[in-house]
Amino acid sequence: MGVLGLALYLMFFAPGMGPMPWTINSEIYPLWARSTGNALSTATNWAFNLIVSMTFLTLIETITKYGTYWLFVGIVFLAIVFMVTLLPETRGKSLEEVEELFIEPWCSCGSRDALDETSTDEVIDTKL
Repeated sequence: MGVLGLALYLMFFAPGMGPMPWTINSEIYPLWARSTGNALSTATNWAFNLIVSMTFLTLIETITKYGTYWLFVGIVFLAIVFMVTLLPETRGKSLEEVEELFIEPWCSCGSRDALDETSTDEVIDTKL
């Protein structure tokens, strides 16, 4: 049963979310930072694998099997929301075009451009 469960897990994980981090890593880094970025992301991946392995039994005892399952489901849900909302589509784009996608900031809050759009009088009025 254990081997069958592992085989089923790999059959469903490998074509779905399994290769996603490695695919994204091969596309998002500029050429000059690719090796360092891949090394750091691989280290982060293994660090979180270690954290899950080291805390799994404690979580099962603390928040039960169902609580642990739903905790991990929540984390996966947040990851999916992150990927859908913040990662741009890179299919069919050259490496240079992909690099341009990631040069743009995610939001303009607190940037110099946002401050430059307001006049000096408006900034003074808001401080009073």
